[in-house]
Amino acid sequence: MGGGASKLPLMGGKGPPASSTAIKEARSQAMQLQKELDKLEEEKKQQEETIKERLADIENLGEMNRQLQRTNDKLLEAQSKAKEEVSAADKGIAEMRSELEAVKKQATKLENELRDVQGELTVNQEETGEARMEVDRVGQALTAAMEEKTAMEEKVRLAEEERAEMEQMLRAATDTVDTY
Repeated sequence: MGGGASKLPLMGGKGPPASSTAIKEARSQAMQLQKELDKLEEEKKQQEETIKERLADIENLGEMNRQLQRTNDKLLEAQSKAKEEVSAADKGIAEMRSELEAVKKQATKLENELRDVQGELTVNQEETGEARMEVDRVGQALTAAMEEKTAMEEKVRLAEEERAEMEQMLRAATDTVDTY
């Protein structure tokens, strides 16, 4: 708003009529104001577009937030189930350990019984071995006795044969004596 003419009231105002310089200046100002207004309108459109984009981004972020919340809820549920499963597994493992201890005790008991039976078996084997040796000794003695019996029977048979021969000889001699 530069010179003195611009201070004069424009159109229909009180005072002297506007001069052509003042009109030019007023038009120039009006054009400048229109440019600024157009620029402001363009900035407003750009800002509205930016706001729309940001609103869309916010809406997308809201949807993403809802999806994340659903995912988080699912993860929390899965975590809770996993904790329950771990707890159940821990209980199962504790039961298995208890059963394992019982099995170990039973195995130890059976091992002890096996050692006792093996000891008894060893004693029985030793006794059986001694009995076998005794049976073998008695068998050998029996064999020897049988051999002796056979030898004695042979001697008796031979002696009986000799006696029979002697009896024949005696009969022959008796017959001979009776004949003479």
